[in-house]
Amino acid sequence: MKLSKILSAAAALLMSTTILSSFSVITSSAVSAGDTGELTDGTFTFELVDGGYTITKCESTAILTEIPEMRNGYAVVGISDEAFAGCTYISELTIPKSIKTIGSYAFASCSSMKSLTLPSTLTEIADGAFAGCAALTSIEIPDRVESIGMRAFYNCTSLETVDFPEALLTIDEYAFDSCYALKELNLPASLETIGSMAFGDCPVVENISADGNQFFTAEDNILFSSDKTNIYKAAVSAVSDSYYIPDTVSVIEDGAFSYCSNLTSLFIPSSVTQIGQYAFSFCTGLTNIDFSEGLSMLDPFAFAHCTALTSISLPTTAITVGEGAFFDDTSIEKVIIPEGVQTIDTGAFLLCDSLSNIMVPNSVTSIGDYAFGFTVNDDASDYTSRTDFSMSVYSGSAAAKFAKSNDLEYTVVDKSLKRTAFLIIAVGAIIVIIVFAIVLMRRGKKLAPANVRKSEAEKKEEDDPNYNGILSDETENNDK
Repeated sequence: MKLSKILSAAAALLMSTTILSSFSVITSSAVSAGDTGELTDGTFTFELVDGGYTITKCESTAILTEIPEMRNGYAVVGISDEAFAGCTYISELTIPKSIKTIGSYAFASCSSMKSLTLPSTLTEIADGAFAGCAALTSIEIPDRVESIGMRAFYNCTSLETVDFPEALLTIDEYAFDSCYALKELNLPASLETIGSMAFGDCPVVENISADGNQFFTAEDNILFSSDKTNIYKAAVSAVSDSYYIPDTVSVIEDGAFSYCSNLTSLFIPSSVTQIGQYAFSFCTGLTNIDFSEGLSMLDPFAFAHCTALTSISLPTTAITVGEGAFFDDTSIEKVIIPEGVQTIDTGAFLLCDSLSNIMVPNSVTSIGDYAFGFTVNDDASDYTSRTDFSMSVYSGSAAAKFAKSNDLEYTVVDKSLKRTAFLIIAVGAIIVIIVFAIVLMRRGKKLAPANVRKSEAEKKEEDDPNYNGILSDETENNDK
């Protein structure tokens, strides 16, 4: 799957699958469908279940401000999955107390709904119930609600305030993801579970509190687990300039520091073994990361869109560089991947356009599509390999195969090393031979037999009659 598709998968799923096609308006007054228990009134379609009506469909062009409590002598007790999905003409809505259940994606993409009043009888908010309600500015969760489902308020881009009830136990995955206007998180003492990316992509959160909670604690607007082993969310104002992750922390949860644009330098202690997906995404001021030994895995998109980063040196304990881990880090010029890394996933260094060369160790056995050496083509519709990028690889390695299959320039490192090693050994051998020869010559001269030395002296005496006299003089002078 191409990375661009992966990035938009969640949003595309919601926007394309939760909006139902419109259906023909039935102009007659309320009509019963006999044994089926179905009822239509031109705006709603009802189904009789266990002595009460559930709304299964609302006309997509309907303009209304409230949902009826009774129909045809029966109470309206539920709203089924996707019943109001895509009803874009609803701007404000009151849901009556007779409603006990609201189904998954029931009001998804009601994009004009600015005001919503939920019934006090509600005990849970289902998955995606209000996802894509882009005009909604505030919501008061009823007192009896114990769980907020997955993507319940996903992409409610205007949502500024949420009033959480004291009975709340669970906020599920992506519940408030992409709520770009959300400013405060005042979490109740009852809360026990926060799912992955529950508050991901919330770029303007300024204040976080969790007073009286035994499972979470907020310190300097950073939300930790009570034992401070996990970091869940940092307010954008909580970190600036250099930040040292406390050495009690072992896991930095998904999206924990996303959009902290004032963060410039980051120190990660050896206690941290995992950095979650999107943990530091869009930290556009981050220029330096100091990794300590201990980290084994970078989750997908952990440092994506950190456009000021210039270099990366991964710790020797790292095993996996996740999908898109450094995606779109356009200023990175140098990356050091240590021996021991085994997997570099899809798009790990995609769109790192300042990175011109990378050396991939022999320990890497798996490299995903577009991992490095790719950028977008001219019309931004696909990825294309770069002609200004090269790789240093080992022969027969996964990196060599990746370079060949993607027409990337590469140099085989081990061949160069062998050639260099041969030259070093050859030169060393020559030096050893020369030194050994000199030593032998000197030692041979010192150990020459006496008769050889005598004959040399006699020869010098024949050549120079004064030779013995000179020797005698030198001996007398030495005696004196």
